[in-house]
Order: sequence, then structure tokens, then C-alpha cells
Amino acid sequence: MNLKEYILNLNDELLNKLYNDLISLDPHLNISLEFTDNMFYGNIDGYTSGNKIVLLENLDLDYSKIILSHELLHIYFLLNGYPNHFYLEKTTDSPVYIFGEYLYNCIIHKLIIEEQEKRGFCVKEYQIDLAKKLLMNVENDKSKKFAYVITILNCELICGEYKKIYRNRIQGKFSSSFEIAKQLYECALKVNYETINETREALVRVYKKFDELLNIYNHKTLELSKKVAITYLPDKNEYNKKVTDIFYLYSECKTNIDGIDQWMLISKKDDQASFIFISKDMTYDQVRNYLDNITIKILYSRYDHKACVEQQYM
Repeated sequence: MNLKEYILNLNDELLNKLYNDLISLDPHLNISLEFTDNMFYGNIDGYTSGNKIVLLENLDLDYSKIILSHELLHIYFLLNGYPNHFYLEKTTDSPVYIFGEYLYNCIIHKLIIEEQEKRGFCVKEYQIDLAKKLLMNVENDKSKKFAYVITILNCELICGEYKKIYRNRIQGKFSSSFEIAKQLYECALKVNYETINETREALVRVYKKFDELLNIYNHKTLELSKKVAITYLPDKNEYNKKVTDIFYLYSECKTNIDGIDQWMLISKKDDQASFIFISKDMTYDQVRNYLDNITIKILYSRYDHKACVEQQYM
């Protein structure tokens, strides 16, 4: 379904304004819209994959408009240069991908709910619905504690005054999960992130904190800081510096189905994976020597993350 036609038919001023803002950022943007009665992600109402938005069928119209605006704002923030996240390999059963994706979405969801409110969307029903769903999706499997932790974190970041719906029960019955989520929440909001750089810094902090908490609770760490690339925006004075002045090359390499080797470049500034470099039939030393002889400007002009798999946003 053509999204533009769908929004025009809704005759909704706020959605029209948001859609036009997206087109002003990318005049060639072509977003499709689909409806489904079976969300493979579980208890969610919509998601975005590339330039396709998928919404749950039979939602109340006003509620579906809020979900649609949420998905459009995922695209909006990316078009405005906010951080994206990338993986050497994306498999739906990979803990690195699952938790890297969920944590990324939690951080971005705070920005989205704030932007919805600024634009005049009424998010009250959405916030209440999320808070009630948290009570329904209780932690019933100790092995899934950290998945439940992230569900709590998401609600803590976006439910506003409606946290009161679940707080007492969750704090009482699932105190350990709530405490872990609280630590992640406080870590994320160490700075009330709003800008592009502040958002990247929040993601870096939360990824590191999540691995730290996994270790404390005797779970295998995921090394999210090394295995999830968060978009790095170079400072103006960094563009003419050698790549190896800004990044170091991580030793692990993944070869995709097309025979392309993918290498993580780690930021020396915050020790976070920041760029995926692609090569073919090059050893670690050859890649490192190559990077030692090109600038950040050349790296960013010759290579981009579009070579990597598309991510999905909820």
C-alpha cells in the first residue's frame, strides 16, 4: 500500500505534517505500508524494516495513527543523522542481535515519544497500553530475566506518569528485574540526551552497562561494545586524520554469503564499534595497513553502512 495515499485519505493534519517533513529530508523517499494480523515479534503493534512499515490490523483508528507516527519518527531521526546500529551478521536467534536491537530501540523510543508530544500527538492511550502490557507480560522464566528487564526499561523511558500503573507490582514481585532495569535507566539518563552525539553516548553507556550487569548476574557477556556498530559522526577536525588515528581494527571478521569480509572498526574515543569496513581476500594486517594510509574522509566517502543488512525498529 502506498503510504502517501493512505495518509492523504486519513486527512490527518499531524500525520500529513510529519510525512511532509520526511519528504523534505529525502525527496526520493518511498515508504510502503502493510497490515498484518500476525506480528512475528510478539506483543507489538507495528515495526519498520527498511522503507516498509508494518502495522497490526484492526487497531482503533486513532491508536493506529499514534503507532504510524511512531514508526515514521524512527525514519525521521535516522534521516536527521541520529545513530543507527549495524551487525557483522544478523540472525534472529543471536543474543547480540536481539539485545543490541532491543536496547537501541529503548533509547530511540524516548526521543520518539518526546517528538510525538512536541508535534501534538496524544500519546496517553499508547503509554497506558504499554504499561498494562508490562503487567501482562510478567517474567515467568528466569532464563529470560534480561529480556523482561529491557521491557521494563522501555516502559520506564516512555510511559511518563503512567508508570504508576505497573510500578508497585513490578517492584514487589520482580524486584531483581526492576533493579537491573533501574540501573540501565539511570545509566541512559546520566545525561538527558537530545542531540545526535548525546544519543550515541547514551547508547554506548547502556551497551557497556548491560554487559557489566550480565557479568554481575553470572550470565555470559555479549561484548555489545565490540559487536554492535553505532553510527559514528566524526568531528570536523577528524576528517583529514588517518583512519587508524580514530579507529582501531577489531580482530574478528565475518564473511557474508557473497564472500565479502566484514570488519569492525572500534572508536578509540569511547571503545565502541562504530563502522563496518568491507574487503575481499585481505588479511587482518593488510586491512590495517590499508586503513593506516587513508583518511576518515576517504573512508566515509568510499564505504557506507548500506552494505550491511537493514535493521528493524519497533
